Amino acid sequence: VVHALRIAGRGREIGFSCDGPGTREHQLALEMLQRSAPVLSRCLPCADSRRISCFSALQQLSLEAGNMKKAAAAASAVLESYESVYPRYHPMIGIQHYTLASMLSELGDKERASEHAALGTEVLRVSHGENASLTQGCAQLVS
Repeated sequence: VVHALRIAGRGREIGFSCDGPGTREHQLALEMLQRSAPVLSRCLPCADSRRISCFSALQQLSLEAGNMKKAAAAASAVLESYESVYPRYHPMIGIQHYTLASMLSELGDKERASEHAALGTEVLRVSHGENASLTQGCAQLVS
């Protein structure tokens, strides 16, 4: 676990300091995070900030690399962690449902996208209000 944490930490550091997607550093950061993520997922509780940080970085770097499938998997892990940390109607949960719904929609998984959009819209109505642009955007993904 300690080794996986070091790899994940280094991967985040490289990923957020590199010149962007397509660079060797970006690819290296992605590989490091992908290699450490399963270990951290098995060995750390959902609420552990190091686990959340690893999957958040993996989500971001996968998006930048154009790998929507891996980004959605990481986003799902982030959501699982958020749900173990924050109360049900916390804005971070609503935003993460919206993010995941958008990714799943782009991947063509309309059923799961609609489920996450409905959950996200419910949370965002409470946290941001019915007429907020974020709430409205999320609601549009509900089939």
